[in-house]
Amino acid sequence: MPKSDLNMPMNILKRKLYESLLKWKMPEEVIQDKIIAMWALVQGLTSIVIMPNVNYAQQWDEKNRRNNKIKFYKHVIKNM
Repeated sequence: MPKSDLNMPMNILKRKLYESLLKWKMPEEVIQDKIIAMWALVQGLTSIVIMPNVNYAQQWDEKNRRNNKIKFYKHVIKNM
């Protein structure tokens, strides 16, 4: 892979997420599914944010932090 491709957003997300999920000893197929789901979330949120007629009254950062915490805790509880 050319060096310039390593810094593409999808490759950065894939590399970092893969490293993190590997530490949880998840199967390869589950890791791939989670990478796809995360990228779909990123693309979806990006599309919404850049739409000219979309107004969101709250802070995006706070909303994302809250959603990520909820998903993380659900994941931990599910895998206990």
